[in-house]
Amino acid sequence: MFLDNRAQGGTGAGGTGSGLGGAVFILDRTTNANGNNANMPDTLPTLTAAGLFARGNSASSDNGTAANNNNIYGSSVPFRIPPEVLSVAIALPALTATSSVSFTVTFSKPVAGVDASDFALVTTGAIASAAISSIAGSGDTFTVTVNTGTGSGTLGLKVLNDKTIKDADDGVLLAPFTGTTVYTIDKTAPTADIVDVTPDPRPGVAVDTITIRFSEVVSNVDVTDLLLSREGASVPMAAATLSTIDNQTFTLRGLKFSTGRAGSYQLTLDVNDITDLAGNPLSQRALDTWQMSFDDPDSPQLEDVPAAPNGQLGTPVPFRLGRAFQRINGTNRADRLKGTNKSDRILGRAGDDIIKALGGKDLVNGRIGSDLLRGGGGSDQLIGGDGNDRLLGQAGNDVLIGGAGNDTLSGGGGKNMFVFNSITEGIDTLLGFNQSDVIDLRNIFKQPAFSGITPFQRLREFVKLAQVGSSTQVLIDTDGNGAGKDFVAIAQINNTAISSISSLNFVV
Repeated sequence: MFLDNRAQGGTGAGGTGSGLGGAVFILDRTTNANGNNANMPDTLPTLTAAGLFARGNSASSDNGTAANNNNIYGSSVPFRIPPEVLSVAIALPALTATSSVSFTVTFSKPVAGVDASDFALVTTGAIASAAISSIAGSGDTFTVTVNTGTGSGTLGLKVLNDKTIKDADDGVLLAPFTGTTVYTIDKTAPTADIVDVTPDPRPGVAVDTITIRFSEVVSNVDVTDLLLSREGASVPMAAATLSTIDNQTFTLRGLKFSTGRAGSYQLTLDVNDITDLAGNPLSQRALDTWQMSFDDPDSPQLEDVPAAPNGQLGTPVPFRLGRAFQRINGTNRADRLKGTNKSDRILGRAGDDIIKALGGKDLVNGRIGSDLLRGGGGSDQLIGGDGNDRLLGQAGNDVLIGGAGNDTLSGGGGKNMFVFNSITEGIDTLLGFNQSDVIDLRNIFKQPAFSGITPFQRLREFVKLAQVGSSTQVLIDTDGNGAGKDFVAIAQINNTAISSISSLNFVV
């Protein structure tokens, strides 16, 4: 561009003239879109007279008369920065097993002419047959959808420079671009192996611990994915726990009381909802079998519940919350709650709570968490809920319901009732059990499998006792089939011999 330039002729013929000429080279921007001078041109193009632009230029003759050559060679030729790729981004998560993924391509300015031929896939590993399936978008942003094909590996996207991507001024793409973020495609399903039980066959020694190994890190694994059977019949694992430190190797513990009898055993891991981190489901079930040659002498030997005179059974302990009771509610945190000397209804909610009921007929419910519940001086009902709870009835005729978890229950003074609603809730420990206390199995015996015969016959058929040291275990038939072979422990009565228990201690 030439602006306000002057040329003056000399004075008189042959005089020396004077003039000032100037040219300004104009760029449409001084930096690129990243705010720096990268990719700016090193040299400027030669200006021509085509498309000249001039303003305010003048020339005069040697006598100062205006000449007709004003503004002949003023011009403006803009130099424009070509478009470039700013980024190629993936959509999280980067680890995936899906059949299709997408990349977002962002340019420095609006462009046209973008199609599948402008891109190439960059893969590693065993990925095969991956292909671009569609291009969408306009302006400076486009979405490239890619079929991930088969196999596992990494998948990235490169923008080619074949001179077909152009801006509005017909400027072509500055340079090719390869995205630095990639997808990790994992289409390999995890596998599992239950480590062989040894020795096998076993010389009368129960299995207590089994290791399960997966081929990679997995999620959604718990005890409910495992099935233990003996001679083809299901064996409950009420005391079993499953732990891991890396989500790849798991340890199953607490099997001693489920594997102590002679016979053929099988532990099966079902597929269920087990997946790897990419979402691939477990490829197939895993199992291990072993043989117990004879009963483990350290496993409890089952005995019938001693009969009271005339086959009498126990009677339930009633509970009724007092009228005009006080409501006391905890929070979802660990609370310390105290009742009044009147009737209270105390709800612990979540958290590991400590609740003391004091006097009156109180209803105390710990709900979620491992709680400590104290009944106080009245005849109370204590409900542990979920978690490994401690329920202390103290004075009065109390009703204690441990709920899910391995709970510790102590009735204290009076006649107390320990309620069991399911054979899968865990094994509760009963402290201070006396001859007037009763174990309530009515909710278990409501199931059709435990029906039919008289209450006393049902007790003798479906409930067994086992002496374990100085304590007595209470075991229930797992399915009520009457075979009398497979039982699961629901309670351990500390410091109590079988001979001190009778049918009067049970409510069915």
